[in-house]
Amino acid sequence: MNFNLIKTAILLIIALIVIPCVAFFIDTKYPLDDLQWNTLVTLFKVMFTAAMLCFTIGELTKNCGRVDKLWSVIPVAYVWIVASASMWNERLVLWLY
Repeated sequence: MNFNLIKTAILLIIALIVIPCVAFFIDTKYPLDDLQWNTLVTLFKVMFTAAMLCFTIGELTKNCGRVDKLWSVIPVAYVWIVASASMWNERLVLWLY
């Protein structure tokens, strides 16, 4: 494997996983409740599954350009997961009248 690819992967893991988790554990003023933790774990599972799927398909087809198609859809899945976990709380859902 290419060293630059490994270095980039490590930096992405630190930026997307390690730093937010450290921030959640250090925050004592507003700790996360069970619902928020469960939602965070669900979002992590979706992100991890999408990343592994993109990596596998990119390696099998030798075409990493297919990732761009998924990243245009995955934020919609994140929004639906958070909105449904909040029981469609008005602060998280944009209501159109």
